[in-house]
Amino acid sequence: MLKLRSFICILLLPMFLIACSNNLLSQKEKTNHISSKQIAKAIAPFLPTGAKWTSPKFGKIRTPFFAADLNHDQQAEGIGLFKAQNQLGIIIIEKEGQKWKKIEQRTFAGDQFQLAGAEDLTGDTLPEIILSMQGETELEAQTKVLQWSKQHTLSPILDEKTSASVLDDLDQDHQPDLIVFQQLPDMKTEMILYKPYQHKLHIKDAKKIDGSVEMSYITVGKVQKNRQGIVADIFQGAHGGKAGIFYIQKGKLYDAFDSLNSEQNNRLYNVKSQDINHDGIIDIAFTEMVNNSQSLSNAEQPSIYSWYNWSENNQLKLVYEQYVDDILGLRISYPAQWRGKIRASINPDTRTISFGLPLPQNKLTLLIMAEISAVKKSDWPKLKQSFDAYKEIGTFDYSILSNQGNTVYIATIYNKKAAQQMNAGATYDQAEQSGMIPTHSSLKKWIEIYHDAYQEYLRLPELP
Repeated sequence: MLKLRSFICILLLPMFLIACSNNLLSQKEKTNHISSKQIAKAIAPFLPTGAKWTSPKFGKIRTPFFAADLNHDQQAEGIGLFKAQNQLGIIIIEKEGQKWKKIEQRTFAGDQFQLAGAEDLTGDTLPEIILSMQGETELEAQTKVLQWSKQHTLSPILDEKTSASVLDDLDQDHQPDLIVFQQLPDMKTEMILYKPYQHKLHIKDAKKIDGSVEMSYITVGKVQKNRQGIVADIFQGAHGGKAGIFYIQKGKLYDAFDSLNSEQNNRLYNVKSQDINHDGIIDIAFTEMVNNSQSLSNAEQPSIYSWYNWSENNQLKLVYEQYVDDILGLRISYPAQWRGKIRASINPDTRTISFGLPLPQNKLTLLIMAEISAVKKSDWPKLKQSFDAYKEIGTFDYSILSNQGNTVYIATIYNKKAAQQMNAGATYDQAEQSGMIPTHSSLKKWIEIYHDAYQEYLRLPELP
């Protein structure tokens, strides 16, 4: 009989656990969630005179309105963000019967909300309100974590000066992570990870960064196929920068560049990382100077953008490359066979762009394959006569890429005869076999002209 009772207990225990689990789930599902549209309608009468609703600029929430069950009564409270003159504010409303009433209103110093949300950061099952408010610059922000207390008021459990903040489940443990970046002296930054510990907000790890981190230069998402992280484009002076690929592993903060080739992590100036090739993974952009551009001012210099993935084998994989010239108003997206191989050079006087391969015997000399130039439309008829005369030599052919507005864009493609004159016939053959020699139609596909060239920089190109 005793054995039978034990057997029945063993059978009933899993059923009891499942029932409890379902009961907890059903209680959670009973929470009366409300949409942002419903909150907007309900909270509208409580907006202070002269104030306007305002949305966070970054993060997952990009609306002034969101909801959270702050007191665990299975009824979601409505939360609204507003701006009044030089102050930011928050209003919280709850439903009492069929009517809504305001239960909290706070104001803070700041120009705009960088980040806002409501997540359980302490592990007590109750969500906290997270707000990051920017001052005059992105480096002058304040991040606050506010907890709804038993006295029915908001109490700050974190209030720190920050330059950027991230609220996301980066280590995919179903627990939100709060990461803040704090500016230190001498252009350094400390990155701090907060995790719950004994129902309190606890600093789990911290990492020093060489450079400044701004909110608008942070991208959150996949850094590898199965890894979430943060790509921060870090400022290191007025005209330089680098990237950081930050992720969490076993509660610790890591930067992928700690084990990557640091020589590849440099930029002439800062540029925001993004998923450039639309594969769902953030790509890191580096910039380099175009050959012969040293005499040009920073505003006049074209750039080569090289975009990399952090690959699964802990390497930087080149996935996209592009030449960008804001003076001529064009960008050239390199085909796959050009990436990492073709070099660009510019004639500072004529603004003519040359694309070619470094010669094996002299890496500083390029075997030119193609050139792009721009001239005033009024100068083109006379210049065309010269192009036609040189074309008869048989070393190149040319075509008009665009003939709109006040500018004519010309593409010149060199052939094997030109390579032979440089004793580079073998290099040309190898390039041709690899599909690197462009045609006029393919070159036109790779080029995007986004505005007419600035007239003050146009010169008649020197003919070959």
